[in-house]
Amino acid sequence: MQQVHPQHLAAITFRVLTAALISFASSSASGLQIYTHAIATPNESYLILYYSLDPANGDYITHEEAQVIADALDSDETPSPGSPNGYHAGYRDKGFVAPAYMYSNTVVIDDELFCFGAKRGCAIPLLPLQLDSTNIRDRTNKTIRKRSGHELFHYIQMAYIGFGIDLEQPQVFDFAQTVGFANEGTARLMEDKIYTNLDGWDSDANTYLNEVADYLSDPSRHLWDLSYESALFWNYLSEQFGTDTVEPGYGVDFIRTFWENGSTAKPDVFTMIETTLADFGVSKDMRTVFQEFNIANLVREFDYADLSTSEQAKYSYVDERDGNLNDFGSQLRYADLSIETPTIELTNSSEVSDVDAVRPWGAKYFKADVFDCRGLVGFTAEAGGDCGTFFRCSGDTLAYSLVGVKKGLFGGSPRREKRVIEVVSGGLGVSTKDEFAAAFVQDHSDPYESLYAVAVGVSVGTTTEISSGDGWSDLHANFEYSFACGEPSVAIEEPTGTYPAYVGDESEPERFLTRVNVTGPPELGSSTVQGLSPTDFRVYVGTISPGDQATILSGAYVRGQYWLTVQAPMKVGSVTPQNLYVELAGASAVFMDTRSRRSYGAKFARSFPRAVCKASPYGCSSSANASG
Repeated sequence: MQQVHPQHLAAITFRVLTAALISFASSSASGLQIYTHAIATPNESYLILYYSLDPANGDYITHEEAQVIADALDSDETPSPGSPNGYHAGYRDKGFVAPAYMYSNTVVIDDELFCFGAKRGCAIPLLPLQLDSTNIRDRTNKTIRKRSGHELFHYIQMAYIGFGIDLEQPQVFDFAQTVGFANEGTARLMEDKIYTNLDGWDSDANTYLNEVADYLSDPSRHLWDLSYESALFWNYLSEQFGTDTVEPGYGVDFIRTFWENGSTAKPDVFTMIETTLADFGVSKDMRTVFQEFNIANLVREFDYADLSTSEQAKYSYVDERDGNLNDFGSQLRYADLSIETPTIELTNSSEVSDVDAVRPWGAKYFKADVFDCRGLVGFTAEAGGDCGTFFRCSGDTLAYSLVGVKKGLFGGSPRREKRVIEVVSGGLGVSTKDEFAAAFVQDHSDPYESLYAVAVGVSVGTTTEISSGDGWSDLHANFEYSFACGEPSVAIEEPTGTYPAYVGDESEPERFLTRVNVTGPPELGSSTVQGLSPTDFRVYVGTISPGDQATILSGAYVRGQYWLTVQAPMKVGSVTPQNLYVELAGASAVFMDTRSRRSYGAKFARSFPRAVCKASPYGCSSSANASG
């Protein structure tokens, strides 16, 4: 036990008496509690008051346990990266202000706390930091340190937002929203961000990893109604947008800036987050970030090496991999995500449609096994649908995503068994946030095994509130969805035999536009299949051979057709019209226009965007019926 220095005696006497009166006011069973021992910390003068005489007394803790609390806050140990000399120094080193509104830097340990029902401890303005003796006694070193650091961070939060106590800083938050989602969520996260040997530690019922598991077990809950369980969302914000890249404190400057933004007059948490995003140069709004967060919670379970570098960073957690950005083979550190059951089983030329609902700021995940499908596999969804209790028929807004998963290239761990090939949540695969369509080409040599659809609630009817209230969690955004698969057919709508494409000089050909219609399972689009990507197509000029393959520069889904901008290949010495072939790309399956092989051009005449079809050795004409 560390000795109390003489210069602290007068202050300690006053603090002990005050703490005893607080204990008396809060104790209905034993009355006035006499703290028998005290420890003063060496740097920041925290005073730890505790009882350590009779082990049968509910207030009893050992001297060693009390010393762990003292050292957790402020010690004389030599600091090193990932091991500061106390949480006080650890928070300070990350740029946070000093704790405020804690009564005289005093900590009391008691079994009857003035904590409004809190079981393990609490931080109440103008009172000592309180820890429950029954949750300190016989607990591990890590448990005691973690709980001490958690409560201390609450006093740092108070230093920023005041809670209306400071007359010169009178702003008051929405108490319910702040105490739960922001206060507890960020405090739980920060337990994991200061000490290396507490980063990822889960041998206790109330750790960051356990809160992650709780959230992933039911992601359909309204985010803003959550408390400690929101820690995973705060970590996603930190890792994605913070600039501190040193573990274990990866991205904590985002959390610090968030609380700094609380010094403005009566901000709400939603506004604070969006302001903080802007501070870090992020142009995304909260709804987009929340959608990406929910995609990450799924993609992180697989090998995602096939995704782009930016997608890999966006859909993963550094904390889960301890900073190893290329570690796709390790065991998963976070718990499994809850997927709606049962899994949908699709065989070739089949579909499953249903209606469901999700709370605003919640997410649901659906899985369809498509290994036995051929041709195209896809998913469509639309807000609205059948009405029912708590369901609306129209006006709801959702965001959707589709994740395509194939068999892993390696075995040996859960992450290597499956690999993510594609994530569609924007661009060509999305029309609006009320409607969604995405389709993938099934490659017979390396087929998609499963599709995962993500539905994220954004608003209910005309309501876009984020705060909770009576009955709010019972409101849902309603949507219809379909998984389907089947063989497609492809038709070239332009160029035509009457209006072929001219691209200029054969040695320096220009680009041209081809318009293509794709039909297939009606659930993927009534008149044409929706949600394909330009990369799903291949275009050839002349013959279907590698040397005649053209480059697709861009593409878009326009009024029921796929408009592809194509760079024509060189055709040195060729003066005859060329045939145009469009395939829906699949390694072992080719789909092309079976009505005619369209004329590509006459004599590569420059400056002719279109011309009347010329006769050619390949029989090109507007009424030709040649097959590929």
